[in-house]
Amino acid sequence: MTDLLRPVQPRGAPAGSRQPSVVLAGVTAAGWAAGVGLIAITALVLIAWSGDGRSGSSAAAALRIAADVWLLANGTPLHVDGSTFGLLPLGLAALPAYLLTRAGASLARTVGVSEAGEAARATAALAAAYAVLAVVVTGPATTTHVRPAPLWAFVAATLLAGAFGGIGVLRGAGLCPAAWAALPERLRLAVHGGALAVAVVLTGGAVLAGGALAVSAGEAGTVLGALRTGVVATVALLVVSLAYLPNAILWAAGFVIGPGFAIGSGTTVSSFDVRLRPVPALPLLAALPSAPHSWLMVQLLLPVAGGLLAGAVVGRRQVEVALGRLLGTAASSGLAAGLLMGLLCLVAGGPVGGGQLAAVGPSAWRVALVFAGEVGLPAMAAAWWTARHPRSEEWPADSG
Repeated sequence: MTDLLRPVQPRGAPAGSRQPSVVLAGVTAAGWAAGVGLIAITALVLIAWSGDGRSGSSAAAALRIAADVWLLANGTPLHVDGSTFGLLPLGLAALPAYLLTRAGASLARTVGVSEAGEAARATAALAAAYAVLAVVVTGPATTTHVRPAPLWAFVAATLLAGAFGGIGVLRGAGLCPAAWAALPERLRLAVHGGALAVAVVLTGGAVLAGGALAVSAGEAGTVLGALRTGVVATVALLVVSLAYLPNAILWAAGFVIGPGFAIGSGTTVSSFDVRLRPVPALPLLAALPSAPHSWLMVQLLLPVAGGLLAGAVVGRRQVEVALGRLLGTAASSGLAAGLLMGLLCLVAGGPVGGGQLAAVGPSAWRVALVFAGEVGLPAMAAAWWTARHPRSEEWPADSG
């Protein structure tokens, strides 16, 4: 089993021989990533299918469901009876992301990537092959009721493999430090500060989501009991909830930032307003608040704390620069934080069928805009203060 989880690599070539073809090695790496992901998801689906004697579905139907789940984990929306299900389960999407990162690293070592151009070609070969495989999987995954779109599968798999496969290629080739160092210093500082601010808010979102789940554990149990499902179906519902737990953390981050999130059209869950309609019977959704609580307003200080931390980093690294340049870099950390959080919220939401649940999750552009301001302004103040009051690098002399 451990051999299956190890990317396939050809034996080392003798000295003076040609390196393996980038295209062939890319196809091999993509096939390994797609194959292991499909096998893992198929195993989970077959376990659930075999344990539920009341389903009445065939093994072929279970395999088609596994293909649909794999496509969904890779970002492909599913058209189900005229509606669209496109809410990406981020917990499950971590599997292809991890496999593609390992495949990219193996590909870089196989073809001997040593510079940026070679890394780009290797990444393109991996992404193209993976995208074609995703399109191929849409064939057996299609039924009269469920239809994954081949074009969406191609685009989503290309983006996923290009991002995580590219990271793997850079890591496998040892080019990550050089790629980071090649960026302008101000950009590196802005990204560093913005990432710290995002980490602060995501930590707060995780604590908030975890606390809400703990408080609503009894209500979640009531939801499961009302469904009157068997043991296997109950476990499957819990697995689905775990797969969407990272989504819930990002929704809670949107709540922390201010705009909140929606569970369908005409709904909102934020610190200032809670308007809900009937929601699907999932244990995870039992943690939704029924009304705004004034004590939760304290969480709005977390983005400010993230901005102060980002500004402190910028100010400590740019002590002897002009004030305008210093404040510009600090403001840029707010923009970086907004863009990163907006991107995360974009992939954390999506449609869950048609009608009321056509829009689920936070509004990416609202979160990005508000968060950029919440981080940028405190960052500018903290950067100015930190740069004007640098820490001493020497310990005071011992008077004794």
